[in-house]
Amino acid sequence: MKRLIAVILVLVFNANASSAQSKLRFPTLQQLETYSKTITSNSEFKAIAKTYGFAFESKNEFTGRTDYVYVRKTTIKGIVYTDKCTYTSIPDVSTGLVAFSSTRDLEALYSPAMKKYASVDCQGESESNELHSCFRSKTHFIRLVDVSKEFDDGTKGNSYTIRIYSL
Repeated sequence: MKRLIAVILVLVFNANASSAQSKLRFPTLQQLETYSKTITSNSEFKAIAKTYGFAFESKNEFTGRTDYVYVRKTTIKGIVYTDKCTYTSIPDVSTGLVAFSSTRDLEALYSPAMKKYASVDCQGESESNELHSCFRSKTHFIRLVDVSKEFDDGTKGNSYTIRIYSL
């Protein structure tokens, strides 16, 4: 009987750890490619964002585009991480821009999958504290951004963003 209880407790703890980890996951590069090709509205993106544990934060309207921002905050070993995902709707473009941002290292997460892309020059201006890496395939353009910054609590670190555009 003691063994059965121990096995059940281990299963419960493992299930809780797995469900917590699943809420911290990010989509694969292949999933991002699919999203950038197929999502045509914020309501479609909202459903996907929820599966990754994100909640709606804000709608920001700019000239020529609207950004829908979703956020999740997680604490790992006493450190609070803020992850964001953004769906950008652009009039006269059938699909939108998909972006994920995090204080966790997205560059290390996605770099292995970038081998199938050609590395290209990044166009546009960037700040001195930003490192941009750009990649292109026949169907997609990807920009990885690594920003050195000081956080609200005074600590220094990096913030990472991956943006994917369907061509």
